[in-house]
Amino acid sequence: MASIINAATSGGLISTADTSGILQLQTASTAAVTVDASQNVGIGTASPTASSSHKTLTLNAPATFGSLIDFKTNETLNLRFFVNGTNSVISTKTATPLVFETNDIERMRILSSGEVGIGTTAPARNLAVSGGASEGVVQITNTTSGVSGGNGFELIHFTNGQTQLINRRNNLMSFYSNNTERMVLPAAGGVQAVTTISVGNATPSASGAGITFPATQSASSDANTLDDYEEGTWTPTLANIGTGTYATNTGTYTKIGNRVYLSVILDINTVGTASGNLQINGFPFTTVSAEPNRSVSGNLLCGAWSSDGTPNIVFMSSNATAATIQDNQGNTVRTHANMGTGSFRFDISYQTA
Repeated sequence: MASIINAATSGGLISTADTSGILQLQTASTAAVTVDASQNVGIGTASPTASSSHKTLTLNAPATFGSLIDFKTNETLNLRFFVNGTNSVISTKTATPLVFETNDIERMRILSSGEVGIGTTAPARNLAVSGGASEGVVQITNTTSGVSGGNGFELIHFTNGQTQLINRRNNLMSFYSNNTERMVLPAAGGVQAVTTISVGNATPSASGAGITFPATQSASSDANTLDDYEEGTWTPTLANIGTGTYATNTGTYTKIGNRVYLSVILDINTVGTASGNLQINGFPFTTVSAEPNRSVSGNLLCGAWSSDGTPNIVFMSSNATAATIQDNQGNTVRTHANMGTGSFRFDISYQTA
């Protein structure tokens, strides 16, 4: 039972009393507010939640509607708490932020436009975390990794501008795109790329695994920096070939930094009007201009020459994309008349700019 004050639909205000220590306000003989003997308050219920350590306020409403609390200023609705069958909602009703404080200090706010700020009153992104005068830290942990500082995974932005991603556990870090693992940082150190990596803003190759360099070299002045790698084919031709014809004239190259490695196959099957010095044109990269960097082939294979003599060396001049065939002392340049028909193969390396 309870001591009751009832605003009845007939008879006006009716009160009854007992010794239960419970006070109940009724409208139309239905419990509106109940204060139990422990000073727990219920609205819409005659049985407010009881607690041995707290004073409680219990709001109860039919399941169709749920409970709701409105906060107004000068009859303008500012804030609403409500519960319905599926949601528990805290809602601002004006274009004002929702602010959370502890120890009378703001800790977090949600702007009316939806941005969330922790440690900042003016978040400019969906989530902004500020450490104020100290570093800003985002920590992700679980019960296995530990939940104290220095555990789990941390994103730290220091006051000097340095930023760190840290896995505090003795385990790897994986990076994914398109739901596929692309890179791994093993716990023991190093970088493990699943397919290709690129430098110089080049697009990584979609095939195989390796390093992709830009199509145009971005030269480095650092002697310890590899700034280019390229593989390809090229077409060697002979100067003054005239009406002479090739059975084969093919070449391949590999460029590593400023060093070029070439392989050449040349097979002349008719001399025709070919005349003059025996010079090979069309090298894919220009030699440097410094005299000490001229290159001489040490691997020249010749066969089936129809005329006198056999060329011995391939000699490249400075600042050139051509080479001459010379005797093995490098004193005499061979000519088409010396060579006639036949074939030769050679490998050569040289320095380019």
